[in-house]
Amino acid sequence: MMKPIQVWLFPEGPNPLKVLYVLEELQLPYDIKAIAMEDVKKKTLTDLNPNGRVPGAIILYLVEEYDRNNTLTYNMGNERHFLKQWLFFQVSGQGPYFGQATWFMTLHPEKLPSAIERYQREIKRVLGVMEGHLEGRQWLLQSYFLAGQIVLYSKIIQMLGPGTAA
Repeated sequence: MMKPIQVWLFPEGPNPLKVLYVLEELQLPYDIKAIAMEDVKKKTLTDLNPNGRVPGAIILYLVEEYDRNNTLTYNMGNERHFLKQWLFFQVSGQGPYFGQATWFMTLHPEKLPSAIERYQREIKRVLGVMEGHLEGRQWLLQSYFLAGQIVLYSKIIQMLGPGTAA
């Protein structure tokens, strides 16, 4: 039996949840190490990742290392590159814009209308990119749920709040 994968989890953060979704889909054993927000930059965590965050690249690692049956990925060809395209879209576009919007709408001590409006526009733009690509298809990639969808949809569900239907 495989040794459980350690997941360092800041419960309110979106990236650890994506990792849990992937681990569940791949039916891999894992242990959760819950951490407080004020601890994310401590040496024990920056030794694991210099940024003190759960890197988006962990999704690629998990599917490349453990997805032997191509449950969440493709093994070759253009489809594999398209999957990476959507993963990078999430890490470089959707994630940062959604995160900044959340910060300025709910956590920033001062309401800054220009910042809120900017990030709300970016959310609409990012969702427009996804909606445009989804036109005439059920999934972003091929005909089944993949790692790319996990990282993109989980952030949308998190922003919509508890009780949101997937």
